[in-house]
Amino acid sequence: MLNVETIRKVRQAHFRDGKRIREICREFNIARNTVRNIIRSGATDQVYERSDQPRPKLGSFIERLSELLKEDRANRFVIARVPRSSLNNSNGKDITAATTQSGVTSALGSKKTARHW
Repeated sequence: MLNVETIRKVRQAHFRDGKRIREICREFNIARNTVRNIIRSGATDQVYERSDQPRPKLGSFIERLSELLKEDRANRFVIARVPRSSLNNSNGKDITAATTQSGVTSALGSKKTARHW
């Protein structure tokens, strides 16, 4: 994208200094067609606006992916905060280190496996 300063320099080089299009291309490292467009149009700024956003490549799969994400959220295991005083099981053992690699042990002693991505 060209800025206003570069467009001004190209126009000055052509109209004031009399340089040819190819010389301007070499000097500013701009394509010939771009230099021609700058010289022919009176515009001082180049702006590109996309008329419509094309569908993404995953467009036909968006609905199915949304369903899968909703299912995953519903099945996700949530760890809740438990007061430290309630983390003693019936044997009097402190089970503050409840997280293991094989799963999560709750204060009641039941075991749920955690998902590893």
